[in-house]
Amino acid sequence: MCCSPSLRTTATIDLTKILTPEALAHLPQTRTDCITKTTTEGYWATAIPKDQFIANADLSAILKIAADNDPGTLKIASPTLVLQGTADDTVLPAWTDTTVRSLCKNGTRVSYKVYPGATHETIVTAAAADIRAFVDARFARKKPTGDCADLAKAAR
Repeated sequence: MCCSPSLRTTATIDLTKILTPEALAHLPQTRTDCITKTTTEGYWATAIPKDQFIANADLSAILKIAADNDPGTLKIASPTLVLQGTADDTVLPAWTDTTVRSLCKNGTRVSYKVYPGATHETIVTAAAADIRAFVDARFARKKPTGDCADLAKAAR
């Protein structure tokens, strides 16, 4: 069974009833490696997604969890920092722009920072100073600011 306690749902997923034995055998790599490494090296680099599922598997629990945790429907109580590189081809800038707008609309206090030319692999380095400042401000109990009134835009 799996499911993070931080997810908004009561559904549980039994992966043995959804994934093939081969996919289950290679699943640990997805829990330890960066997504880029997982999808470019080893089993997952050549695995065909549809072939990882048992035929006619009941996906209702997965679909419920996904719907319950769609970022566009969330209102996050804590101040939230979102970082996006304009050259990210893993998490597309337009998707993040839309998600941040939805979070703001739902009442989440969002600090949204866009980094020109940063990729999925370089965003943490590019944003290190802003990450440190955001975390330090939370520990110092400083009142969080939000960018919802004037959102940056990562998509071109």
